[in-house]
Amino acid sequence: MESAEHLHDEIWMLQQTARRLLHDGVLHTDRVLKNAAVESFTIHARGLTEFLYPQDEKRRRITDVIAHDFVADRTGWISARGAIPEALHDVLTPARRRRRPDS
Repeated sequence: MESAEHLHDEIWMLQQTARRLLHDGVLHTDRVLKNAAVESFTIHARGLTEFLYPQDEKRRRITDVIAHDFVADRTGWISARGAIPEALHDVLTPARRRRRPDS
């Protein structure tokens, strides 16, 4: 699969799972399907966040593609993109390392 096609699929899946979680009442009657949709949304949100805001270049595999790969001026891209929004920090933190608000 080409990088552009893979990126398109990631965005599409994020949009579709978000739409269904927000608007599909039937989904919310089946706990397994709802959990699968939440997990899918989370996986695609993390993938896109890591694409736009790569965190650890040392862990990057040769096959990983990030936004920097598509721009001529990496420094200009990072400046224009800005810092990672606060709302996306949790996306990059594995659930096993997050603390519950009530703990």
